[in-house]
Amino acid sequence: MKKRIIVKLAAFAVVVCLLASLFAGCTFFKVNEGRIANAELYTIKGYNGINLTLTRNEIIDYFNNYAYTLTNSYGYSVEQALDFVVESKIKNKYLVTYAMSVLTTNYEKRIPVLVGKGTVSLPKDVLTWAEYYAAVYSVNSSIKSSVDDSLKTAAEKAVLSAYNEISKENIASVEFTESTLAYLKSEYYVNQEIDKNQIKINIFYDDETQASDILVPSSLYTTAFASDAEATDSTMVIGVDEKIISSSGTTYETHTLEHTYSVVSPRATETKAEVTDEDAITIGTVSVNRYATVDKIKEALGDEAFNDLVILDLDAKYAALQKSASANADEIDAYRLIIENLSNSYKTITYVYDSAFESAVSSAFSFEKQRELMQAYDSDYWEKEVLAEFKYLYNNAKQTYDETNDVDDAVAIAFASEIKSNLDAYYYHPVVPNLNNYVYVYQILFNFSDAQKKLLELVPSNEDEKNVYFEYLKNSIESQVSNPSYDADYDCPKHELGLVDEPCKYMSEELEDGEPEHVESDCPSLAYMTDSDGNYIVEKFVDVYSRLSAELTAIVGENLENLTSPDAQRSSLEVFKNYMYQYNDDSGIMNSATGYLIAPEGVDDPNGFYESFVDLAHAVFSANPNVGNAFVSDGENGYKLGYAFTDYGVHLIMISLKPFADYNNVELLSGASDEEILNYIKTTRINIAGELEESDPNSNTIYKVLLTSLKDAKKSKLYNDFTNALISQDLHKDENIVTINKKKVDQLYKDVLGE
Repeated sequence: MKKRIIVKLAAFAVVVCLLASLFAGCTFFKVNEGRIANAELYTIKGYNGINLTLTRNEIIDYFNNYAYTLTNSYGYSVEQALDFVVESKIKNKYLVTYAMSVLTTNYEKRIPVLVGKGTVSLPKDVLTWAEYYAAVYSVNSSIKSSVDDSLKTAAEKAVLSAYNEISKENIASVEFTESTLAYLKSEYYVNQEIDKNQIKINIFYDDETQASDILVPSSLYTTAFASDAEATDSTMVIGVDEKIISSSGTTYETHTLEHTYSVVSPRATETKAEVTDEDAITIGTVSVNRYATVDKIKEALGDEAFNDLVILDLDAKYAALQKSASANADEIDAYRLIIENLSNSYKTITYVYDSAFESAVSSAFSFEKQRELMQAYDSDYWEKEVLAEFKYLYNNAKQTYDETNDVDDAVAIAFASEIKSNLDAYYYHPVVPNLNNYVYVYQILFNFSDAQKKLLELVPSNEDEKNVYFEYLKNSIESQVSNPSYDADYDCPKHELGLVDEPCKYMSEELEDGEPEHVESDCPSLAYMTDSDGNYIVEKFVDVYSRLSAELTAIVGENLENLTSPDAQRSSLEVFKNYMYQYNDDSGIMNSATGYLIAPEGVDDPNGFYESFVDLAHAVFSANPNVGNAFVSDGENGYKLGYAFTDYGVHLIMISLKPFADYNNVELLSGASDEEILNYIKTTRINIAGELEESDPNSNTIYKVLLTSLKDAKKSKLYNDFTNALISQDLHKDENIVTINKKKVDQLYKDVLGE
């Protein structure tokens, strides 16, 4: 049973995972001499007269990729691992022949954009142009990655070589250069990198001479720069070993340089839901339609990226670089290494591309066949399936509460604990007192500064006295303003690596039609907004408070009368969320679909929040219990934007969700008909506030979520059933389908097993 499961998982292994080892020359099994490497061990007689061969090279590549995992994680012997590889490859080849026979005829959308224009000679012929270019990209990007790695290694060797030429005797001191001290910062973002080419040292000798502007080799970093996680006192350590020769022998004394820094997470940006095209395929980072014409693909990628999607001739590229007077010697050597690694394994670049095309055929067929198989099931079928699934989930959840002690407090406590963080998978609620008073809130927290926190440590613990200080400090609380365009993956040399003399990448990008002119302060590598001098923009809480209050008042009116309107609720939420992503210092609320749960007054807070925070939420609810309210009663003055203090800082709160507004002292869907249940799950989106809109990609109704899950499971099962019926368990032993070159197969097993 174990073996069959792994075969299913690995049958369509994408060739990309093999490319790194091909170009780098790293293998589990290395014996593969030229005279036998490309020998055809098996011939698979497939559909419509399509024959494919399985070479020793293909088996060895697949074996090298999976043998370690199979033998170490699954307990296979080496022979069993090789059996698995051979069986999987034969079955995959056979399925590819079937795929090739139907991809050109059975799916009309493909026919106008097939690479082979209807001919079926090679696997690539049955691909659409988008599938073809995606496969080409996978190979070319692996080659580029290999070249980049070689260039990096060569550069590090050059730095080390230059360092080794410098005297390490009679050292008085070692110091960072002034340019390095100016470059290094006291604070970095999580995953932000530094440019090691900016890290230079001066070595001062006893005779008052010096070696200047020395690049630091990687081997000297006894503690490397690291920014993979938040930390308050990270230290980068560089050690230079001074060679000391005396009558008693040679010893070494280390001169150490340190740079201490903090690593912080920048404020999160809002994750926008994207409307996905089920026909989309990715080429690099660009999504294109699977059935796009060449012109449409070129338009989506841009001329430069599209022109790079060619079958590379490595020998020609290498020869051209050798003839070029301006060519980088290390780049020439990088291509030489790739060519040598392929040659040493007796492969050509054509072999690599063909492997990618064959894998792409498998993926294309899987996509098309799954969609075809799903067409047999209409909306009535899925409605019944979703209804049955919901009833199952409903009854499971109900049973949990039925087993709870028959005490109101126990039910309420269990209920609050359950929904505080798991509302998007919540299918049932029991009879709970004041159910419609359970709400969720968004918040904007303005943190106290470190200096303000130290001051507050001196304040008496009496709440009234603390509030006096809180109100006093309110006028000086500040926050940096987030850049809404921030993208942690955007690499601008100037703003990501701190290379101030480099141009801003964002400013140099070509503007698309209708795109507003770029401003450097909007560069996606900047987490926070800057002014014209590059300084971070800081705003006071009181100014932000006044501006937010005015914007919300303009939407809801002086008496909050408009908050019964879904449009007003949605508009208020959008305004508040925009401010939240610009100013909020509470990372826990960012990109939360619901917000924080606030239980009704009299019910224990399940979150352990500060009392003042919960009191503010209740005051907001009391003033107006509708989604979108952030105001509290202000006596004769009407209403004001509510705020509260905790030891963290000052908080603003808005009701973000009221999921049980229509239920109070009523068990959800108790005694409901199937029609009523379907209406409920089709019109209720548990985890998003506001009015339901079918065109909104965020409209994840209960029905839609369950339907997607059920369809995914059905799709996988149907496809597995189809392939299992098409490919028998012992197909690889069927002599009518598989012709075996026994002598060469026996030799392969002897070589692998070391016999």
